[in-house]
Amino acid sequence: MKNFIIGVSISVLSSIAIAEGPSWTYASFGFVAGDSSDAFIDGNFSGHSFNASGELMDNIHARIDYSDVDLNDGISSEGYSIALGAHSAVTDNTDLVVEFVSANYDFEDGNQTDGYDSYGLNVGLRSMFSNKLELSGGVSFIDLESDADLGGNNERQVTIYFGGQYIVNENMGIGIDYSEFNVQITDDFGSISVLNVYARWSL
Repeated sequence: MKNFIIGVSISVLSSIAIAEGPSWTYASFGFVAGDSSDAFIDGNFSGHSFNASGELMDNIHARIDYSDVDLNDGISSEGYSIALGAHSAVTDNTDLVVEFVSANYDFEDGNQTDGYDSYGLNVGLRSMFSNKLELSGGVSFIDLESDADLGGNNERQVTIYFGGQYIVNENMGIGIDYSEFNVQITDDFGSISVLNVYARWSL
């Protein structure tokens, strides 16, 4: 019995150790839900997301994120971010990720449209904890410039994010990501939390 337990333990640990690194070429579609206590956007929101990434060469990738959500009182938001990044293996199954990001988001309220532009840096880790489970997490430092109607402010947005993906088969995965940040787009600070549940196709 003791030998059996030792054998099973070695097998489990080996499957974790030999898991390959995460895929950097994929597309995903998701459902977004969140909550905001910001002075301009206050309340719950929901919508859809699209995300795609391509490995341009060894250790270099490009990524685009798009979201379209409905906010409170007839306000909607639509926008995208583009990232160019480098990923380097720190272990056989874990990559250190550094990305330069540029984003544009608009808020529409009736016939009025306002928004913001931003740019910054993402630093994080992506790891194939096992052949069936990918984990990720990190922090973003974003400089945000809002339109005049939103205060015309230049502010720093710091975001923490983490998530996990269950690998269904070689190409398909189902995952969930969570992010939370503070941002000033009027005279008051507020916090925004976002949950994204998605299905991903990897190559």
